[in-house]
Amino acid sequence: MEPTLTNEGTYRMKSFYKILSVVIAIAAFTTSTTKAQISVDQASSVSEVEALVEDVLLGSCVTVSNVNYIGPANASGTFDASGTTFTMQNGIILTTGRADVAIGPDDDNNAGVDQGRVGDADLTVLATETTYDAVILEFDFVPQDDTLRFNYVFASEEYPEWVNSEYNDVFGFFISGPGISGPYSSPAGFPNGSTNIALIPGTTTPVAINNVNNGYSANEPANGPCDNCAYYVENGSGPDLQYDGYTTVLTAQAVVTPCQTYHIRLAIADAGDHIYDSGVFLEAGSFSSGGGITVDFTNVEIEEGCSDEYLVFRRVNLSDNSFAIGATFSIGGTATMGVDYDAFPLSVSIPAGQDSVLIPINVPLDFTIEGTESIIVYMDQPPCDCLAPGSATINIIDNDVPLALTTTGETTICLGQSTNLTASVSGSLPPYTGSWNNGAPAGANVSVSPTNTTTYTYTVTDACNSQTQTSTETVTVIRPDFSANDQSQCLDGNSFSFSNTGATGGSVTHYWTFGDGNSSTNENPTHTYLADGDYTVTHYVIFTATNCTASANAQMTVFPEPTVTVNVDADVICPGGTDGALSASVSGGTAGYGYSWSPGGQNSPSISGVGVGTYTVTVTDANGCTDNASGTVVQNDPTPPTITCPPTANISTDAGLCTSSASIGTPSTSDNCGVATTVVDNAGPYSVGTTTVTWTVTDVNGNSATCTQDVVVTDDENPSVTCPPTANISTDAGLCT
Repeated sequence: MEPTLTNEGTYRMKSFYKILSVVIAIAAFTTSTTKAQISVDQASSVSEVEALVEDVLLGSCVTVSNVNYIGPANASGTFDASGTTFTMQNGIILTTGRADVAIGPDDDNNAGVDQGRVGDADLTVLATETTYDAVILEFDFVPQDDTLRFNYVFASEEYPEWVNSEYNDVFGFFISGPGISGPYSSPAGFPNGSTNIALIPGTTTPVAINNVNNGYSANEPANGPCDNCAYYVENGSGPDLQYDGYTTVLTAQAVVTPCQTYHIRLAIADAGDHIYDSGVFLEAGSFSSGGGITVDFTNVEIEEGCSDEYLVFRRVNLSDNSFAIGATFSIGGTATMGVDYDAFPLSVSIPAGQDSVLIPINVPLDFTIEGTESIIVYMDQPPCDCLAPGSATINIIDNDVPLALTTTGETTICLGQSTNLTASVSGSLPPYTGSWNNGAPAGANVSVSPTNTTTYTYTVTDACNSQTQTSTETVTVIRPDFSANDQSQCLDGNSFSFSNTGATGGSVTHYWTFGDGNSSTNENPTHTYLADGDYTVTHYVIFTATNCTASANAQMTVFPEPTVTVNVDADVICPGGTDGALSASVSGGTAGYGYSWSPGGQNSPSISGVGVGTYTVTVTDANGCTDNASGTVVQNDPTPPTITCPPTANISTDAGLCTSSASIGTPSTSDNCGVATTVVDNAGPYSVGTTTVTWTVTDVNGNSATCTQDVVVTDDENPSVTCPPTANISTDAGLCT
């Protein structure tokens, strides 16, 4: 085959490659028809294709007739893309080659089958190129609403290389009928021609390869601008579909007159040559004029005061909710809107993406006997059958007896006891829904065992939640709670003080046991334990009205006390000294003692370097029990001084005297507290001869020592004589002398 010359002046081997690809494709199709995920059930006869309109394509609110298929049977069929990446789940496929070419993966850039058939005149006009291998599925239909809709996807092997070339494979949905005129052909019964509704959303531009793409241009890479690329999906090497590209799911729609007959021609063809395949996928169940709305109530009757009743407006065509739809309606029946039930709008709109809407019906409780009344809703538009509009009826039932509630229960119990609560309900509309609060079991008649005084409230509502009643029962719990000024004390004569914090008043009496054989009937007693140990204190409260008793106990601990004595380890030796020392000896109590001395503030078991005075130590054991004792440091020097006498003193008498006052020397002395006082028992003068003197040294503490010294006095002075003058004397009288 001769190559064709492109506008750029270069040869494009499209025909050769397409022919080669056909050979490869046909060989492949003879061996397998399930390449990947999407499955295709290829039709085996024309009648089988025609049956697919009613069996697969048709949705709601539309009837079809005179179905006619033009083309090879194997060019069409059904597909199922469940579980794949393809954007449409299932439906009918119409192709320009064979339907099973659509089966993925996309592993052939030139997939296609030449059926060797002619094109379609209308498609040739759309493509502005000669068309080939046309496939046409056409039929008459009667819509029951004012808008026809169906969903589709266009796919092609011409993507993306042959975008903006003469190979602009094309398809069209040509509709004709009342109110429609157009440039395309139509059957004899529809003389005003037809119009194509396979359009790019929001435009009058037909969907085709050259109008929806990613910017390729005549086998050149994409260089933009892309045309309506928001609607284009590049398949690449996709695993599910063979076609190289396809559109997103698009919707074809036309405004029609309900209950009139229309004709539609669904056509697809190759453009420019026979080779590369294209296909159009028509979504199952989407061919519909399903704008109709049905009405119903959620129940056939409603009681006054009930608020859970609704008007339900639902699309007739639940298979396609991609568009909003609205309707109006009127109200009838014996009940009066705004009096017997609250007013509501007489129109409804179901948004796109939603199958139904609800309008609440509120019937207030008026306690007026009126008998059964009705509400009837009449749809202003026929829902889907071109017959009478739909309607729905609900009856209003009187609810004229007020809800009544009474409760009973024992009001006072002792801790640990239980009591029964009962609730009796009447009036309004059963079944009733009720419960006690504050942890009571489910049910109207229950047993409760509160541990504290508790108010229980029973709340009940009727079947419509329109009336609610409450009633309370307070259960007073006699509790034996008590507190103590302390739970542990030291054995020092302290008393425990106990205070009743539970039940009080004249209807209760109290009894206490202290665990040491003693007891009390005071409400708030005190008690002193005489020995250390652990004691269980029990408080009994007796409710005199029912003679029930409740008790509580607590453990009291009396710790043994420590005993401390102070030892004076050292007195002060010298006056003003600080060499005194004391130590504390502890017994009893609980080990882990702490010490505090006063004065001084020392915190050790012993202290030293203290002066004369009285010192007190306070000992605290591990339980905080204390004892104290004192010791007095005095000044006490038991060491006497030392003395050494001088040697024997040999002295001479004083001149002219028989005694001597000469110095005999001084002894040498020492004392640990400083200078001592030295005295001698004979300080002279000393008589000639030997005199023994005693030296005594005395320190400040009265300690003394002595030594003796001999004093030898020698009279070394010669005597002298001086005679008197001549004595002239007379004899004594009578005497001769």
